Amino acid sequence: MVTSSKLTEEPSLEAELEELHTVLQPLHLPAGARLFEQGEPGDRMVLIADGQTRSSVRLPNGTEQTLSRAGAGDVVGEIALLTGAPRSATVIAVTPLRGWTLDRHGFDLLRRDPRGAAIAVVQRLITLANARLRDCCTEMEEPMMRANAGPVKQPDPLRHDVPMPAVEYLASLLCFARFPHPEDVDATVRHVPANSAERGALLIQEGMQPPSLLLVARGAVEVMIRHGGTARRVRLAGPGRFVGHNGILDEEPSPVIARCRERSVLITFPRATIKTYLADPSRPSRALSTALLEDTARAVREATRPMASTTVRR
Repeated sequence: MVTSSKLTEEPSLEAELEELHTVLQPLHLPAGARLFEQGEPGDRMVLIADGQTRSSVRLPNGTEQTLSRAGAGDVVGEIALLTGAPRSATVIAVTPLRGWTLDRHGFDLLRRDPRGAAIAVVQRLITLANARLRDCCTEMEEPMMRANAGPVKQPDPLRHDVPMPAVEYLASLLCFARFPHPEDVDATVRHVPANSAERGALLIQEGMQPPSLLLVARGAVEVMIRHGGTARRVRLAGPGRFVGHNGILDEEPSPVIARCRERSVLITFPRATIKTYLADPSRPSRALSTALLEDTARAVREATRPMASTTVRR
C-alpha cells in the first residue's frame, strides 16, 4: 500500500502553507525519530518540506516490510487522520526532517477556512486521495482486465422521477454530518437533480469517463472490478457515500464499474458543478469539499481492506 503522496509539487504552495501558520504546526525531527506507530490512533498528518521518511509494517511472522519512502513535497498519515482509523504502518525519519503537522483540531479549522491557501491545500489533498484510490483500483485491475477484454456496455440511464429528499433527512447522512447549518445542505443540493435507478442498473462502466459524481441518498451501490463472470468488490456505498471519484476528480477513465445493489436514489453532481464547489470559498462549498475529501479517504481505506478481495458471482 502506498503511504505517501506529493503535496508541494508547485513552488507557490509552500508559501501558502506558511500562510496557514495558525493551522499548521512547524515540525523539526532528527534522523531516526518516529512519526507514527502502526496501530496507534490517526490523529495527525505530516507535510514534508525537507528530509526523507520510511514506512513499514509488521508482518504476522514478526518481520518488518518496507512499504515506501517519502521526501520533500510528500504527505504521510493523511488517510488515518481523515478516516479516524488506526495507523496501518510505522513511519520513521530516515534523515533530519522539516515540515508541518496538521492535527485533527487544525483540520477542523482548515475545513472552514475561506482563504485561498486553505482552499488550495484541501483541493490538493483531494487530488492526492483520489490518486491513491486510483492506484488501489489499478493494482487490482491490471491482472484482471486482460481476462475481461470485450465490448464496453453503456451505463443505464438514470430516471428523473423522484423529488429531492428532505433537507432534514439529508442532514442525517454522513457526508453532511459536519455541515454547520441545515441551510448549507439545502444550498448544496438546490441546483442539482435527484434521480432513481433500479436494482442492477449499471451506473459507471470501466474505461469510460463518468459525467457526474453520484451521492447515494437511499439504497446501495456496489463498486467493483470485473473478472469474467465474477467481480471483486472495491466498495459498497450506502447512503451518504459518493460514487465516481475516479473520473470526476481527475477527469480520467473510470477503473471500476458501479452497479445498484438495490433500488437507489442518487443525487447527481455534474463535473462542472464539483469544480465550482471545490474552488468556491462559501461556507456550503467548503463543507462539501471536506466531506468529499473524507469520503475519498474512506474509499481508499475500504479498497485496501480484505473486503476488497471478496469475489461476487455475476
